[in-house]
Amino acid sequence: MSRRAGWRQDGFAGCGNVDFVCLAAAKCLAFQAVNLKIPGIPVARRRGDRVAHKMKIEKSVTVTMRDGIKISLCVYRPDAPGQYPTLFAASPYQYEMDEVPAYPLFLWRETGPVEWYIEQGYAYVHADVRGAGQSEGEFEFMGPNEQQDYLEVLAWIVKQPWCNGRVGGIGQSYYAMAQWLMATYNPP
Repeated sequence: MSRRAGWRQDGFAGCGNVDFVCLAAAKCLAFQAVNLKIPGIPVARRRGDRVAHKMKIEKSVTVTMRDGIKISLCVYRPDAPGQYPTLFAASPYQYEMDEVPAYPLFLWRETGPVEWYIEQGYAYVHADVRGAGQSEGEFEFMGPNEQQDYLEVLAWIVKQPWCNGRVGGIGQSYYAMAQWLMATYNPP
């Protein structure tokens, strides 16, 4: 990884008080995320001793960007008190698609089963990018405004009481490209 982007040997981008780990890869790491041994990110427990978390869903959460445009998010998180590492997915593929079953039949479900991440003790934020889904503005395929929006949403996430300050990107294709762009900025 590029040292300019602030990558350390443990896979995290150095980001001041926050670490951003990019889970982008040629194939979706959704089901492999449990096997990552990254400091500060919980490793899922074996089936015998796993405590499944129930899921709380907050739809149509908006974050106002620097130019007044509102980006729409869906926040999924364990329905239990505490702070959780958070997975962030940003795309034009509308977070309503998260409700479609995560089966090979539905290939556009590029982030894997949200419910599984929550059961493992992660929060999960899915943003409709500028000009897509419920978000305001004009769509600019990964343009400068969209890239800046990623950073502002990341900053919003780490300030939430349910986030422990650790944020990772997730998904493949558009999601993966967005993660690489976020990481090049070395988010605050």
